[in-house]
Amino acid sequence: MRGSLPEPYRSLVRLAVPGRLDALEPARQALIRALEHQRLQLSERTLYRLELVLEEVLMNVQRHGFKGDPERLSTVDLGLADASVLLQFEDDGQPFDPTQPLPEPVSTLAESSDGGRGLRLLQRSASALDYERVDGRNRLRVVISLEPQNP
Repeated sequence: MRGSLPEPYRSLVRLAVPGRLDALEPARQALIRALEHQRLQLSERTLYRLELVLEEVLMNVQRHGFKGDPERLSTVDLGLADASVLLQFEDDGQPFDPTQPLPEPVSTLAESSDGGRGLRLLQRSASALDYERVDGRNRLRVVISLEPQNP
C-alpha cells in the first residue's frame, strides 16, 4: 500500500512537497514540529542527519527526478520506532537508486566531477537505506538511529 510504513514504525507526519526549492524550508519546519510534538530529546547530530537527508533527497528528486518540474509532488513520511527514525520518500520521477555503491572518492578537487558528493553524505548519514521502484514510483526508506542528547 502506498505510503504505509513498515513495522515497527508509527507514522508521525506525512508531507506533500512540491518540486520547488522554496518548498524545502516548509518541509524541514514541518518535520521539526512533528518531532518536537513527540517531546523527543534528539542530539544535535541526529537532528543534523535528519535535516541533511531530507534536503539532499528532496533536492535530488527536484533536480533529477522531476527535471525541475515545479508542479510534481513528492511525499515524505516520518516514522518513529524505539531507537530510530524513518524518512520514507516517494515520487513518480525518473527511476534512481541511491543505495548503489559509489565510485571511490577522488583525492583532489581538480579530479572531481559535478555530483555524487550529496549521495555520499546521504549514505554516510543513514543507518540503513532501502530503495524500490513500485508501480512507477520511487520509494526510498532512510533509517537514522536516535542518539541520546548530550546533557
